[in-house]
Amino acid sequence: MRAPRNSAPIQSLMGSFTVFFSTGLSASCALLLVATMSSSLAVAAPEFPRPPSGTYVYSMTEGGSIVFKSTIVVNTSGSTFSITETTKLPNGALATTSSTWSRDTLLPLAFELRQGKVVLRAHITRAALTLDGTRVSFPRIPGTSYVLPSVGLIATTLIYPYVVSAHPGEPFTLAEIQNNQTVLVRPDNASRAATGPAGDVAVAVTKNEEYGKGADQERIVTWLNDKTGVMDLAQAAPDGANITLISFKPQ
Repeated sequence: MRAPRNSAPIQSLMGSFTVFFSTGLSASCALLLVATMSSSLAVAAPEFPRPPSGTYVYSMTEGGSIVFKSTIVVNTSGSTFSITETTKLPNGALATTSSTWSRDTLLPLAFELRQGKVVLRAHITRAALTLDGTRVSFPRIPGTSYVLPSVGLIATTLIYPYVVSAHPGEPFTLAEIQNNQTVLVRPDNASRAATGPAGDVAVAVTKNEEYGKGADQERIVTWLNDKTGVMDLAQAAPDGANITLISFKPQ
């Protein structure tokens, strides 16, 4: 969970195709937003099957400073639900992602990125994420159960606790489109979670930062409000980035 900072071409994907990408954060981050919070840590799986429909506003912070804010809209319609995220990146570029998910399995079906004149679309199965109109594919890593899309923003982290709870104990592949790589993510023991909002349910995952480099890992703990099911907070270690809910307006 690293804050996007710059833009750079990914020549191996689509020629001069440019997307935002994540660079490393500082080793430490002042956890000002959570340092004074007490928590009776709950480790049971949340009772909320998917993110509640509505409009979310989140901030990504590093070292106590806001790196960027995102507005996320979740809509449920029939057998699917959609997640749309709009972000003004630190370099001033505006990026919008849209994804469609199965209401039954909570697994992704389609993904779209719009940034400037660039429009990227992908279809997703359990086996792979494939960019439409290209031969570029992000296949599932052997031993994992499904594939989730990512371009380094907040929506992917938002969906983690719901998908992990729907597929307990199953590692999965994260298709990092912005880095042109896949990485392995596995459910973690939430009982080791850092301090979070009182009464919230903690769901944690551990992510390899680069496929095949097991020592380069990041642990992400998400916190779901026990009454609304909304993700209040996400904390990453050792990077120290936080995602904090600013507001939620139910649909």
